[in-house]
Amino acid sequence: MYVPQYKNLLDNIAIFYQPLVIYFDFRKNCFQKVQYYSPAKQKKMDITASQQFRIFISTPAKTLTMTFKTSLGLSSVIITIAVTALFAFLIAGQYSLIKDAGHAYPIYTTIVCLVIYFLSFAFSPRKYLVTNDEIFIVRPLINACIKRSDITSVEQLDPSKIKLSFRRFGVGGIFGFYGNLVNMSLGRMTWYITRKDKLVKLRTKDKKKIILSPDETEQFINTIT
Repeated sequence: MYVPQYKNLLDNIAIFYQPLVIYFDFRKNCFQKVQYYSPAKQKKMDITASQQFRIFISTPAKTLTMTFKTSLGLSSVIITIAVTALFAFLIAGQYSLIKDAGHAYPIYTTIVCLVIYFLSFAFSPRKYLVTNDEIFIVRPLINACIKRSDITSVEQLDPSKIKLSFRRFGVGGIFGFYGNLVNMSLGRMTWYITRKDKLVKLRTKDKKKIILSPDETEQFINTIT
């Protein structure tokens, strides 16, 4: 039944769902009509605590999906440009300079450079999608997924906390920073970031620490919590 103190909650729910307003006449013991609840039409509906025949039921009309961008930070941009230029130079240089049969054939260097470059891009985080049940790290090849029910805490992370982190496996700057890392402050972590100045730390039930870098950190945290 509708109670005034639940108005804010209902307004928030209405953003992602479409709650129904059911008009029930207790005297006649029957339903009068059903319509969608709209916060914008709150005053026109004139809902008060005395109108006890009105009952709100939230019925999901669509899944909550919010997109959070993660843009490349300055260090990622510099590293990506530098590596791109280096690989281009190596590939071009191999074909123009290596002529001795005792050296590696140019095709080997080309393949190695292209594979490293492709995999770095394929598994780099492009954006984050937050749904009712999961957080998706969207990547060009395979998305990573975190169940929201597994998350025990969410907090904004001071960039100084990830300084002097060492990669156990992953990429350190080409299209972002991602993979398994470790440092003295946080221990073992999993990064899915593209910059180091806007960070969010997720802790899961199995004590994993996941670092993300949404451009809008506060809105991201408020959405999850």
